[in-house]
Amino acid sequence: MNIHKNCNVDDIQNLFKNKQNIAIITHTYPDADALSSLVVLKNRLENCFSDAKNPKRVDIYSDVLELDELYSPILKNDNLNGQKILGNYDLAIGVDCTDPNRFGSFKYIFENAKETLNIDHHDTNTFFADYNFVYKTSSTCELLYLLMAKMQVNMPASMCKLVYAGIITDTNNLTQGNVNDKTYAIINKFIRSGVEIDKVQEHFFKSNTLSKIKLLEKAIHSLRFASDGKLAIMKLNKADYIECDANPDTDTLGIVDYAISLKDAKIAMLILKQEDNTYHISLRSKGQINVGQIARHFGGGGHEHMAAFNADAITDFKDDFLKICDKEFERIEKQKDEPNDLFFDEPRNETTEFEF
Repeated sequence: MNIHKNCNVDDIQNLFKNKQNIAIITHTYPDADALSSLVVLKNRLENCFSDAKNPKRVDIYSDVLELDELYSPILKNDNLNGQKILGNYDLAIGVDCTDPNRFGSFKYIFENAKETLNIDHHDTNTFFADYNFVYKTSSTCELLYLLMAKMQVNMPASMCKLVYAGIITDTNNLTQGNVNDKTYAIINKFIRSGVEIDKVQEHFFKSNTLSKIKLLEKAIHSLRFASDGKLAIMKLNKADYIECDANPDTDTLGIVDYAISLKDAKIAMLILKQEDNTYHISLRSKGQINVGQIARHFGGGGHEHMAAFNADAITDFKDDFLKICDKEFERIEKQKDEPNDLFFDEPRNETTEFEF
């Protein structure tokens, strides 16, 4: 296992060429970047690295009960979790996942594969595979696009639309996350080549349901503050979903961004009570505060300014979370002009940009 060390493109290309039975797995409760990464990688493996006489078997997995109308178009004819496993896979690829525990019920597939590959863009990634390819990009979809470009593998318009979906949803429409000149160059290339990016953007950002607007109203009414207004907290529970006739998986997307938009808020959190009475906590931040590292402290992960974690009960994280936030607020107050060095003792992974 190459802990905290990235493999090279040639290593990945050899894996893609030489492995016959491949599983691709992403995290539980997948978002657009995770699902699009599954489909894009599956499509390119089957169409560009497969022998017609002996085609590859590529199966995709994510621990999710049901996909609603926001995400289901990503999959179209691709069969998610519908395979009957016959023996172990030659290669298991984790995409958009910081830690193998986030594979949920499909973790065993990854563990039982002959070799493993980890492709991800989060700086909280634990470098958990035999081969790791972890770089700071806007999204895992962007990283896959760059990887395929390096391998001189063509990306058809249908796959470019999915790459764009991963980019804009994982950056909140290019307003957060690691957006750089490569990201804009890719989007400009899509525009010049006639990819219908406007339809993708409309699907994800201009198709709110009345249920979501009602749920947003509930969340705003729940808004509370801590640490002199620097921490903004919103909560939603099962009764709210029922009353608004809302889907807790998709109608909650983007709600936490309203809290972090407040002038004095430095950290925002949305506490979502799930069907199984556990909690999903979505985090946002501004400036020098890295909520990805904070989420990692509670078994989650994410980006510098966008992250999440799960908990069995609010009491499992409440006191520690407030202490961590107060330490961060104190740190940035004292070190406004210094680099973003979190108080955590463990070293951060050296995830850098993918160079060409």
